[in-house]
Amino acid sequence: MLILGCNSKKEPTENKNISIIYANWAGTVALTNVTKVVLEQKLGYNVRLTEATVNDIYPALARGEYDFFMGAWLPKTHERYLYHYDYKIRNVGPNYHGAQTGLAVPDYVPVQSITELNDNIDKFGGKITGIEDGAGVVNNTEEAKRVYQLDFSINTSSTQSMLQQLDDAVKRNEWIVVTGWRPHWMFSRYNLKFLDDPQQIYGTVESINTIARKDLRKSNPQLYKFLRKVNLTHVEMESLIDDINYLPGNPYQAAKNWAEKNNDVVSKWLPDQD
Repeated sequence: MLILGCNSKKEPTENKNISIIYANWAGTVALTNVTKVVLEQKLGYNVRLTEATVNDIYPALARGEYDFFMGAWLPKTHERYLYHYDYKIRNVGPNYHGAQTGLAVPDYVPVQSITELNDNIDKFGGKITGIEDGAGVVNNTEEAKRVYQLDFSINTSSTQSMLQQLDDAVKRNEWIVVTGWRPHWMFSRYNLKFLDDPQQIYGTVESINTIARKDLRKSNPQLYKFLRKVNLTHVEMESLIDDINYLPGNPYQAAKNWAEKNNDVVSKWLPDQD
């Protein structure tokens, strides 16, 4: 017997096991953890987080080993990674607007521009204090050193080590120049200022983007739709970073607390909220 109008074809079931790779940067840690909270508690995903350096993150995404990364600074800071891996990864879109990187000093340092650094090399101890090798802001600092002909060494270490050296210098009212970025709590805690960059080596204001493995949109359309909606304003991002900073060692719980207080924000990310 022929039955008309019957269609047994079903949409494929999405894999609910998701892996997110992230770098240990304040904004990325914050957004990654609140995304994990929303995916698990509101959409039923099982989310695994893996920390890595930026040098390892992009090739891992290109190999399809992880689903996405929420800390791509564009168009300038991570330009070389996008150029190198463009055909193997996908830019889902921005999750934050108004990001900035550059060389930063405490506001008590009477230097306003990168062009003034060489004239004060002794006061800075002849060094720029940086974060991890391979980080976009470090790569740009190497370019700034060449373009501005800076007679400084670039001392790289972990982000935590850089922040500790900054903290020590501020407590002693010493001169220090660091590789800085916003959003980050260091700017409010230490009253930092970016040095003017006439050659725009660090670019201007940037956006932070979510980068996914190439086939995520096809294999996980609902997840991809969700990621397209994830976005925080400057006020929201700073408050989330502050909450996580004041609950050290437990970013997931801090993100969970923040999501509960800001349900109106995270609810807009859900795929059924069109």
